[in-house]
Amino acid sequence: MATGMYLEMSFMKYLMAVGLAISLIGCRDRRMIQPTLALPGPGTPVPVFSLATHDGGQLSSAELTGRPTVLFLWSTHCPTSRSALAAYREIQRVYSARGARVVMLSDDESDAELALLPKVLRDSSIVGELALARGKLGTIFDRSASAPERDTARVEFVLPAYLVIDRDGKVAGRSWGPDALRVRATLDSLLALRAAAEPAM
Repeated sequence: MATGMYLEMSFMKYLMAVGLAISLIGCRDRRMIQPTLALPGPGTPVPVFSLATHDGGQLSSAELTGRPTVLFLWSTHCPTSRSALAAYREIQRVYSARGARVVMLSDDESDAELALLPKVLRDSSIVGELALARGKLGTIFDRSASAPERDTARVEFVLPAYLVIDRDGKVAGRSWGPDALRVRATLDSLLALRAAAEPAM
């Protein structure tokens, strides 16, 4: 019986060793993902784009000057994007009242996604500027092809993401995911600078 237990334990150790070896081989190319590295970096001009808005108009990157702007890159097909709606709604409520422009760029493309979009936004009490990228967000904003890899960072373009644009049309900050704390800090700074630059009435 002792021999059987010994063989069983030896076999288990063998399986564990094989599993560890496989996982190490498999992990060789698994590097930490830093999704914001794929976005245009601070100090660079906002990428050129012209997109149709949900109300039949047009939104151009050339219009994003004169005041701080938040671009919220989003889509209905991403579960993380759904969870980010609450943070986006709060940013829209607080910072629109303080003079910032808040714009959602939806990457939805298929008829089913576009049909779902109004319901998702209505159920989330989201109103405001909405432009339809129709699957082009990666083409417009993904800079991973030219961005350098640093240490173990793999550059990827993922949604949802935020870009904060300053009054000169340059990227002032970027963030990813449902957490918008970095976005709020950047906006607070830009709005404070704007208020300081405006002449007192």
